[in-house]
Amino acid sequence: MYFSEIRRVLKRKGLNFSSVRNHHDKSYDKGKVDKGIYDIDGFQIIFFTEKQIEGLVPAQGFEILWIREECEEPVTVYLISSKRK
Repeated sequence: MYFSEIRRVLKRKGLNFSSVRNHHDKSYDKGKVDKGIYDIDGFQIIFFTEKQIEGLVPAQGFEILWIREECEEPVTVYLISSKRK
């Protein structure tokens, strides 16, 4: 998984910045869905809610510093700043 590799190479209390597509994205709820993964024009995408991020990130050994929504047409993402515990 993504966070296990980040945790492996990041020093304790090291910072991680990442982005994920979110449920406000124009492509959300379009395309074929299989186990929460959308296939949109051959791209496999997972869309996250802020609540999902708030559950996932700490469970992987990171403290969330902030979450911000950014929109750059046609994509809407959450920018996530976190620190390894």
